Amino acid sequence: MTSLRFACRWPTATLVVGLAVAVSLGIFVAGTTRPVRAQPKKQATKAATAEILTETDIVDQVTGSLGRSVKYMAGVQIRDGSPMDGAWDDCNAPNAMAILSIMGLGHVPGRGPYTDVLERAKKYILRTQQDSGLFRSKRIAG
Repeated sequence: MTSLRFACRWPTATLVVGLAVAVSLGIFVAGTTRPVRAQPKKQATKAATAEILTETDIVDQVTGSLGRSVKYMAGVQIRDGSPMDGAWDDCNAPNAMAILSIMGLGHVPGRGPYTDVLERAKKYILRTQQDSGLFRSKRIAG
């Protein structure tokens, strides 16, 4: 029984001695290094000195940014409904994401300023659907 107690205490004792040596060595090494000099104070950046925006200001900025992005997406759509002058060929993912983002802002098919954009995009996606029902790009193998 005594040997079992000794065996159970041995890892604990080893850990304590190891920590003591590590701390002692760390203090010794830390004391022998060169002194640390204070860093010169930097000027406050523009972001740090800018006035704090209210929640309404932030919402207005985000809404304006979203409106500009939807106008851009509507502007790069081709007449057949494909996105961005054929850069994506028959890949439907960017077109579908554009539709979702426009509808996410509250624009729905049949009403509003983006009625034509949504309708053309919808028809393009349905036109590129395969007979099996799959929406796969012809460029992507598999």
